[in-house]
Amino acid sequence: MDLVVMKSRLDARQLMIVDSEVRNQGKNMILAYVLWYFLGILGGHRFYMKKTGSAIA
Repeated sequence: MDLVVMKSRLDARQLMIVDSEVRNQGKNMILAYVLWYFLGILGGHRFYMKKTGSAIA
């Protein structure tokens, strides 16, 4: 099912709940930069951002 169609079926309260869940599960870019600064040579920031392939490489 298309995401636009699914989203159009939600009411305002449900959209707010979905939006808050997406924001809560998002990655913190500041933490990614801190990991890059201290663990960049080991790929720590890439593991945090779920890019394990390039982190291992």
